[in-house]
Parts: sequence; C-alpha cells; structure tokens
Amino acid sequence: MEPARDVIDYYDKFQEESRLAAGASRLEFERTKEILQRRLPKPPARIVDVGGAAGVYSTWLAGLGVVAIGADTIALEHIPFANENRPWIVHQTLLAKNGVHILENINTAPLAADGVGEFLFVLGAPRFVGTVQVVINPVAIR
Repeated sequence: MEPARDVIDYYDKFQEESRLAAGASRLEFERTKEILQRRLPKPPARIVDVGGAAGVYSTWLAGLGVVAIGADTIALEHIPFANENRPWIVHQTLLAKNGVHILENINTAPLAADGVGEFLFVLGAPRFVGTVQVVINPVAIR
C-alpha cells in the first residue's frame, strides 16, 4: 500500500536523519519513545518490531540493550537514504556498532490478527561462514 501523497510530500521536506532532533519533531521523537516503552519488555529486551527509520530510534533501542530488532519491511532504513553520504546508517548503528541482530521481512500479521502479543521465537542459525545476509525460516510458538 502506497502512503498518501500528502504524507510523502511532508516527509520529503525534511532530512529524516536530523528531523527528530529539533523543533516540533522533537515531541514526536519523545512521544514515540514513551509509547514504545509502555509495550517493550524490560532490558535486556530480545525482539522488538519497529519500522524503518534514519538511525535515531536504532541508537535509542540499542541503548536499551535490545538483542535483535525485526520488522516486516525490506529494510529498517528509510530508502532512499535520508543522507546519501551515510547509507545503511541503521544497519551500521545496530549491527556493526552495537551487535544488535537485524531481522527483516518478518511477517507478524497472522500473530497480530490472532491477538498474540508474546511468543517463543525459534530460529536455527544457518551454517554459512563469511556472509552478511541469509534467508531464514523462523517459527513462532504460542
């Protein structure tokens, strides 16, 4: 589903990487963190499902001690990149700088439709050496 044109136009006016750091957008950043903290497990959290961003939330989540972040999108980043000089900043922040595992294309819609808010996440690690990306088949057990 494509976002409404007025939403796209609004976000195209700003450099997403720094938008949440000043002005009225600072309220958005703080309020979003507050809402997320109501639902997040206490640190060290294991799995969080948060959508794309430019790095601000990834730094905050890594600081909370999360071990893995998953999303139902193809990338945690805002693409096209907010700053072409800093591509894949969320991946760099989470994985390279903080050791937080990234799980993308995680379809949690069936779980949400069933009202599932907590489950055992089972993932067998593939035996590939020297790779940075692999296809996985996780299982959710209620």
